[in-house]
Amino acid sequence: MGCNVKIILSVLVFLLLLASGCSVSAPDARAPLSFSDQQALLTVYLKSRGVVEEIAPLQFVGLSVQVDDIWIDLDLPPASVDFQQQKGRQLLLGASVAPLGQHRSLRLLVRGLGEEGELRNFHLTLPETLDLNRGDSKCLFIEWEMLREGQGNGMVVPAFKAWGQRPVLGGNLLYVACGELNTVYVTRIDNSEVVAAFGIPGPLAEICLDDVRQRLYVLSKGRRSIYVYDCANERLLDQILLSSSVSPEYMILSAGGRYAYVSDPTAGSVYKVNLSEGRMTVQRRLGHRPGYLLEIDELNLLAVSSASSSQVFILNSDTLELNQAIQVGAKPHGLLYFAQSLYVAESASQSVSVYSPQSGRQIARISVDMGPLFLLSVDEETAYVSNSIGQSLSVLTAGQNVAFRRIGSVSSPAEMIHSSRKRLLYVVAKNSAYLTVIDQGTEKIVRSINYGGQPKSLALLETKF
Repeated sequence: MGCNVKIILSVLVFLLLLASGCSVSAPDARAPLSFSDQQALLTVYLKSRGVVEEIAPLQFVGLSVQVDDIWIDLDLPPASVDFQQQKGRQLLLGASVAPLGQHRSLRLLVRGLGEEGELRNFHLTLPETLDLNRGDSKCLFIEWEMLREGQGNGMVVPAFKAWGQRPVLGGNLLYVACGELNTVYVTRIDNSEVVAAFGIPGPLAEICLDDVRQRLYVLSKGRRSIYVYDCANERLLDQILLSSSVSPEYMILSAGGRYAYVSDPTAGSVYKVNLSEGRMTVQRRLGHRPGYLLEIDELNLLAVSSASSSQVFILNSDTLELNQAIQVGAKPHGLLYFAQSLYVAESASQSVSVYSPQSGRQIARISVDMGPLFLLSVDEETAYVSNSIGQSLSVLTAGQNVAFRRIGSVSSPAEMIHSSRKRLLYVVAKNSAYLTVIDQGTEKIVRSINYGGQPKSLALLETKF
C-alpha cells in the first residue's frame, strides 16, 4: 500500500511540474532543454535493422511510460524516420523530463503503417527495470526491425524492442558534458554511438579526465564544486566544494593529475585545487576576467587568457605568482603550447599569434578564418584552430607561420578533442546539439553525433596501444 501511495504521489508531482511549465518543450534551437536536480531526464535513441524494402517513412508520434496504471507521455517531438536512410545508424528521438520511479512498460505511438497511414500503438516491455531517481539522467534505446512474415514474398512487418542503458564495459569512450542538461553522455568511439548518460548537479562547465586513475572531474558552476566520477566503476566518488563566492568557468588538470586549475572570470581570480586533499590551496586575483588556462609543465608555468584586457598572464604554476602579462591581439581565447612556443587564438584579430612564454616576445602572427576560438595539437607536427565564425578549422604545421590548409563547412566549431587510435577529431558545434566528426587523414567530415542538449566540454578515455 505504501509503495502505491509513493508511486501515485510521484505521478501527481510529475503532472504538476508539467502543468506549471517546469518541464520544457522539445529540444530544438528555439527552446533548449534543461532539468532540475529534483527531476529525472531520459534521452531516447532509435536504431533500425533488418530487411531493406521500399517502405514509406514512419512517424514516431509519441512515447509513454507506465507508472502504476497511468500512462504518462514524454515530451518528445514527432520524428519522421526513413528506414533505408537510417538503417544501422543511431538516431536521437529527443530528451524529456521523465517521471520518477521504476519503469518496465512503454507505449510507442507510430503513424505510417499500412496504406492509410493509421496510428498504431506498440506496447514494449523492458528486459530490466529502468530506475529513475531525482537528478538522474539516463538513456533509453529503441530498436526498429523490419521482419518478413513466413517464407518468400511474405509481408514485411515492423517490430520494436527497447531497453534502458546498461553498464559500459570498458573500451574507448568519449565523455560529452551538456551544461544546461546537467548531463554527461558516454559515447563509444568505435561506432560513434551513445551508450549511457549520467547526471551531475549543474549547470556544468568543463570536464577533465585523469586517464591513469580513470577519473573524470566535472566542474559544476551551479554547485561551485568539482565532482569526481569513477569511470571504471561508473559511480560518483566525491564532491570538492570550492567556495560559496566562486563562479567557476574554466578548468584544466595538472600534468600528473594531482591538481586542478580553475578560473573565475567574475571574481577575476585563478585557483589551484589539490584533488587528493579536496581543497583549494592557492588563490590569485588577476582582476581581468581570466578565461582559458594552459599548463606548460616543462617550464613550470600556467598561462591564462583574458579576452576583456587582451592579455595573457604567465603565472608560476606552483605558487600562481605573476611572472608577466603579455599584451596580445584582441579578445584572446584558446591557448596551446606547440613547437616550444605559446600559441594564442586572438578571436577578434582573425589570427593566431605565437609568443615566447619565457620572454613574452612575439614570434609570429598567423592569419586564419574569422573567430578563432580553440587550439588543439594532435602530435608534434600538427595543430588545429577552430574558427567559430568562419565555420572552419585551420591546420597549423610546426615551424611554419602560415596556415596552408583549411577544413571548411564545419558548423560553428568550438572545443575539440582528438582520438589517436581512430585518428578522428570530435568538434563541438557551438549553440547546437551535436558533435562534428572529422577524419584526420582525409580532413573530411565523416559523421555527426547528436545529444539531448548542447555539448559544452569533451574528455576522451582511450586504451594505450
